[in-house]
Amino acid sequence: MMRIRFLCGGLAALTVSAAVQAAVPTYVQTELQARSNLIVNDNGWNVPPGTSFNSISANLNDDDQVTFTAGVVPIDGDLSHTGAGIWLGGHAKGEFVAIHETGSSDPESAMIISDRPGINASGHLAYYTSVDGGTYTLRTYDPATAQSSAVSLLPLTPSSIANPNIADDGTIGFKGRMGLGYGIATGGNGAATLYAVDTGVEKTSPYAYLYSPASNNSHQIAVKVSTTSDYSHNEIRLFNGPADSTLVVADSATDTTSPFATFDNGLGVNDAGAVAVVVKLADGNVRAVYRFTPGKNGVEATEIARVDAAGTVRVIDSFAPAINSDGLVVFRGEDENGQAIFAGDGKSLVRVVGKGDVVATDLGSGQLGQHDSSPIFSGAPAVNAHGDIAFVAGLHPEGNNQEEWGSGVFVAYTERPVDDDTIFKDGFDSAPAATVEYINDDGNGDTNQGPPSTFDPDMLWGNYFLAQPGGEVITRISVAFGPTFPSLANGPVTFWLLEDGDADFDPLNAHALVHVEATPDVFNDAFFHVDIPPTLVHGAFFVGASAKLKGGQDRPARVDTDTPGNNSWFFYAPDIAATIDDLAAAPYHAHNDTTPVFPGSFMVRATGTPGP
Repeated sequence: MMRIRFLCGGLAALTVSAAVQAAVPTYVQTELQARSNLIVNDNGWNVPPGTSFNSISANLNDDDQVTFTAGVVPIDGDLSHTGAGIWLGGHAKGEFVAIHETGSSDPESAMIISDRPGINASGHLAYYTSVDGGTYTLRTYDPATAQSSAVSLLPLTPSSIANPNIADDGTIGFKGRMGLGYGIATGGNGAATLYAVDTGVEKTSPYAYLYSPASNNSHQIAVKVSTTSDYSHNEIRLFNGPADSTLVVADSATDTTSPFATFDNGLGVNDAGAVAVVVKLADGNVRAVYRFTPGKNGVEATEIARVDAAGTVRVIDSFAPAINSDGLVVFRGEDENGQAIFAGDGKSLVRVVGKGDVVATDLGSGQLGQHDSSPIFSGAPAVNAHGDIAFVAGLHPEGNNQEEWGSGVFVAYTERPVDDDTIFKDGFDSAPAATVEYINDDGNGDTNQGPPSTFDPDMLWGNYFLAQPGGEVITRISVAFGPTFPSLANGPVTFWLLEDGDADFDPLNAHALVHVEATPDVFNDAFFHVDIPPTLVHGAFFVGASAKLKGGQDRPARVDTDTPGNNSWFFYAPDIAATIDDLAAAPYHAHNDTTPVFPGSFMVRATGTPGP
């Protein structure tokens, strides 16, 4: 009989004791890594046009390297010549590092690839491929050599492979089909080692079926097993090696003292052997998420969340939860507004991201959602040691769910603690500033700039900055306005944040991350401050304001002529929003050093906080 101690008061009749866990982190930024869409809609982003991925799960490591797969990847821009690919990158940059073709002349032939690859601390990847469901090949990708290689699993010869995960030493845990049944094993670092099989492989096995496993850096494999041929008696077991396993928890059919009626088929495991799984409680037939932590005094069972028709979590989805080294558990479900991803530790629970959330994209401000009742999220979330979460979700423009922006791979980043041991250039120890202020001007404006009387443009003006350590997440835009502006006949001012990843001091190829609208109510040298969704930038960024103006009358751009204007740019266009992601296409653009009539720096500033 198992010995379980229950934590956090999930079941009032059972003993409660305190759990030692890190607090649930604060999530400060959701960043798009890549996006696919139907080619008739647009080209996608950070993937070849025509790329398609469906029903996949992204993964990430502690350095926030991100990986995912796509079943259709055009090769050399040819939509009729495709393969299945695996993508590796991070912080909104990356590419397909390996693309596998079928090698068949049959146009109906298809390459199958892992729905979720494994990734270790050094960025090595583990995944499988198969032509038309034939014999599977387990593969690893080595970022040092940029090569994908087949992994020998001898003496094992599985015909199919599932759930590959790679440890830091290159050992890969997986599930394989072996004849009429299944086994769980490790490979990739010497000869493959078989941990357990079901009765389809060996009739004397105690396991009628092995479900979807998860493995960790300690080469342990956690898996749900059925112990009877009708699959009505089930356990969660933690395997340490061949025929060496520990019972984590059993269902009530197996152990009448157990409060758990059933377990979902998928689960997560961390390096300490703690298991996260969705359960159905015998009392009330309620679904819940639990963490089971083996210890010298038995197994500690901690309730992370349970379904409550009037509570935070209304539904818990049937996808495997993820768990990190601190015991933080991440899972998919629904709140009162719809589908969402949650994170909890047994003491507190937060909704991280969900339906309707506004996110920055390559196309501008978007929202997570679908044009119909289709699921918003794809697959299961992943979590790293920081609590950062990788996930896949549908996208549409902000405020218009009838325009499809396809599916995006995202990372939700946690707030990082400030390092109190920073040594400044003067040699003294001190805590770093909580924010970084991006400023070109000296605070004293001398003149105001606007369009000539010959036309009435939409004008964008602002400053270019290099992203600084400790200020990579932009949270505020501050602008000083000239007193002759504005008439506001055409609406409020739009405040923009654009990212320029190549940091070439030229925003003409930058792309918009976020924009907000507001009406300024202070002028001259008083700054109007606008808070924006905290947005991570890489390399460099351009921050500015735009408004439709009356030529010769409106002069909104406050200028400090005592400061060089080489990083101050302005643009005229009929509609700035229509050209914001291609400012080179604006009919007129220049920086202030090329405008001898109005030299100087625009009084446009930004505030940044530490990034992940």
